[in-house]
Amino acid sequence: MEVRQAKLQNLLAGVVQYRVPLFQRTYNWERTQWTQLWDDILAIYVADESRTHFVGSVVTQPMPGAAGGAAKYALIDGQQRMTTLMALLCAIRDRARLEADSWGNLPDAIQKMYLINEFADDPGEINKLAPTARDADPFRAMIDGDATSGETRIGAARGYFSDALNKGDANGNPLDLRKLANCVAARLDIVSITLNPNDNPNRIFESLNYTGLSLNAFDLIRNYVFMNIRDPRKQDDAYEKHWLPMQEELGRENPERQTMFFWRYLAKDGDLPKRDRGVIFDGVRNLIGPDADDDAIVNALKEFHEFSAYYMEAVDPFKHGTSEAISERIIRILWWGAANAANTFLMKAISHIHRGDIREDELATVIDMIESFLVRRHMRGYTQAGLRDIFARILRRARFAENEFAGSALDVLRNYYWPNDHNFVQEFLRRPLYVHSARYPRARLILNRLEREHPRKSKEAPDPNGEKISIEHIMPQNLTREWRDALGPNSVGIHSRLLHTLGNLTLTGYNPEMSDKPFHEKKTWLAESNFALNSSLKKLDEWNAETIQQRGRELAELAATIWRVRRKQ
Repeated sequence: MEVRQAKLQNLLAGVVQYRVPLFQRTYNWERTQWTQLWDDILAIYVADESRTHFVGSVVTQPMPGAAGGAAKYALIDGQQRMTTLMALLCAIRDRARLEADSWGNLPDAIQKMYLINEFADDPGEINKLAPTARDADPFRAMIDGDATSGETRIGAARGYFSDALNKGDANGNPLDLRKLANCVAARLDIVSITLNPNDNPNRIFESLNYTGLSLNAFDLIRNYVFMNIRDPRKQDDAYEKHWLPMQEELGRENPERQTMFFWRYLAKDGDLPKRDRGVIFDGVRNLIGPDADDDAIVNALKEFHEFSAYYMEAVDPFKHGTSEAISERIIRILWWGAANAANTFLMKAISHIHRGDIREDELATVIDMIESFLVRRHMRGYTQAGLRDIFARILRRARFAENEFAGSALDVLRNYYWPNDHNFVQEFLRRPLYVHSARYPRARLILNRLEREHPRKSKEAPDPNGEKISIEHIMPQNLTREWRDALGPNSVGIHSRLLHTLGNLTLTGYNPEMSDKPFHEKKTWLAESNFALNSSLKKLDEWNAETIQQRGRELAELAATIWRVRRKQ
């Protein structure tokens, strides 16, 4: 490994080409980074000519090439910086072309010294920088002076610097383009690290302190995987067949989900790794192993690709091919706010369905058990704390085999408190179900299920999940004089105790219209909704503590049948 201080003009001298490996992320610097670089360059522009500025490191590794062709280097680190500096040089070149009378041969000098290899025989070696495939067209357009590159991130960088040139220096004075180009080429200090062919580039890559955008775990894993596949053909094949489709599956512009996937993957056998960039990267690296050959790494990548599809079925089931029965159940678990705990389990279970180890109806049974477990514990006052441990235990102890899966999962859940029907009903009668917006999704889930499972449900009723449907407090949140008179002498106590309980809540599409109206008016609106939840209200003449509790008990007993406790399997 050779480490030296260099200037951009040194790196670009002669017939040379820096190739960004296909597995590197695309160009993604934005205005924040462009502004910082421009401010730094303006600072040395107005300073003494001896002053320079350090802009970071560039890590390269020689690549084999044909005799007489360009000297090629893999650009292991520094592509964001190099691409941005070339965008700035293109902006200076384009400005100088517009003012040709003032700047003479400056545009040609920039083009031939810093941007292209003028006498390259191979068309693929003309540009001194060869970015990833996704950036190749806009970069080539920028080098050629084509305005269409402006619609891309690379073109936006050139556009930013073009605007900056129009504004002039800090005092608004026109810039000396020749002096500015010299600042870029000869007054920016770069630490050039050139690896030997036998050096491990990933170890260097991991140890660098970056001055650009930090890499997330997904970036680090990608670089580790492909830097350690030594055969270029296998590297290209693995990228096209596995990594790129996996990246698209998870969402190319969704780095959070990409990282979350690998965190879930590491937890699929019941481990509980920290959600930390370094921990996730180390976990995947250790999983692959330090001595893995190309085939072993490709096989690991193939499994990552497979599980990314299972993961997306778990987090977004309706869009990723999961059956309707399983999708509906998964969505209810996610609505319940248990995604952080349940997603890994769901991903693992879905993988066993695809592999033929368990049936869909078995997974449906297990999800129903989990939903019952979550709902009943919530009504008893249990928080979500500890759920990751519970699901990890299911992953460790459940037997993902036909006719054994549901029973083994049940064995784990039975070790934790799971309220019986009596306790469940009593909690429904007394516990506030919907106090503030944070509880709304769970209250809505409970009311939706009660409506859908209600024995008097009507085909004419609207979809309880409809956008215009909302939760209505029959006894309103604002206690008007009319409601005080209806509730009797203890109206304030009744209101405080029963307002948010199940018996006083329902679904309606007329929430704004009903507002604080008295019960005899509200029940007309509610009767017209056709919701089964409101069917018993038509026959009532008053709404008070007794009728609220009576309705609450009926619905709580229905809830107990929906969210059953399984004692045997």
